[in-house]
Amino acid sequence: GALGMHPSGSNAVVPVADMPLAVDRLRVPELFDLDFTGLERVELAAGSHDVLVLLVPEAARRQTRGPHGRARRAPRPPQRLSEAQLRSLAEEVHEILRARVAAWWPVTGRLLPLVGPAELTQDVDFGPGASRSFRVSGDGFWQIHEGAPEALSRAVISLLDVQEGDRVADLYAGAGLFTGALLAAAGSARVSIDSIEAYPVTSDDAARAFRADPRVTVVNARVEDALPGRSYDAVVLDPSRSGAGERAIQAIAATGARTVVYVSCDAGSFARDARLLADRGYALDRRELFDIYPDTHHVETVARFTRGVRR
Repeated sequence: GALGMHPSGSNAVVPVADMPLAVDRLRVPELFDLDFTGLERVELAAGSHDVLVLLVPEAARRQTRGPHGRARRAPRPPQRLSEAQLRSLAEEVHEILRARVAAWWPVTGRLLPLVGPAELTQDVDFGPGASRSFRVSGDGFWQIHEGAPEALSRAVISLLDVQEGDRVADLYAGAGLFTGALLAAAGSARVSIDSIEAYPVTSDDAARAFRADPRVTVVNARVEDALPGRSYDAVVLDPSRSGAGERAIQAIAATGARTVVYVSCDAGSFARDARLLADRGYALDRRELFDIYPDTHHVETVARFTRGVRR
C-alpha cells in the first residue's frame, strides 16, 4: 500500500518517502504516509494551475522476466476497492494536495472523476507574444517534464521553417503541443496543419484546443492510415518509445515533404527510423539532445531530415 518506484526490469515496488525528481507541489510528506492498498498504480501530475491524481485499481498486466528467464505477469492487487472506498481515499488525497482526483481503469478506458474534473490545464510559452493553454484529459498524454513542452516546442520551431502557403502535418500529435508551436511559428502566415493522433481521448483534447482556428484540421486516425493520398511541405512526428516504424516512415516519405522533424525519446527506435528515412532520400542535417528524463538513460532527440540534401 505504500507509494514506491519499480526497479529497472522488475514489478517489485520499493517504498519511498519522497520523490526528489517531482515538482515541489507533489512532494508533500503526508502523501507518502497514506495507505494505497487495493491500487495497482498511482499517477500524479502537476498542471500549470492544478494537480491531478489518478488512482488506478487495475492496469494492463505487465510482463517481465523471472529469475530463471521465464515470462511472468505482475501480481494483481490483493484486494479490490469499492467506489465508496475510492471516494474516501480520494478525499484524503485531496486534503493533502488540494488536488483533483479520479479513478482510472486503463484496460477499459473508464475514467471516474472523484474530486473535481479529471483534467489539467497546461500553459505553454512558445516565444515572445506566443502562448497557448491546453486542456489535457487525465487519461490523455502530455510531456513528463514540466520544462519539456517549451524546450521541445522551441526546438521544433527552430528546425522547421514554416512558410506562407505551407501544408504541415503534426503526427502522433497528442493534445496538439507541436500544432500550437507550428501556429506560433507561422504567425499571420496562411498555412494549413493536420494534427493526426490515433488515441481518441487526446485527439479530442486537440480538437477542443483548435476548434476556433480554421488553419487546423484534427484527424483521429493512425498515421499509416491517415497519410496515404496526402501531400505536405513539412512533417513533425513525436511517436511513442517504439518509434514510427517502416509503414509510417514509408507513408511520410510518400507525402513528398521537403523537411521532416523527428522528436524521439528512444535512441534505438530513432536510429532505426533515421535509417529508413535515409533510404528514402532524407538526410539528417541537424540534431539536438534534451535531458528531460533526469537520472535515467533516456535522452530526448529533436532531429531535422531534409530531402535530397547531403551533409
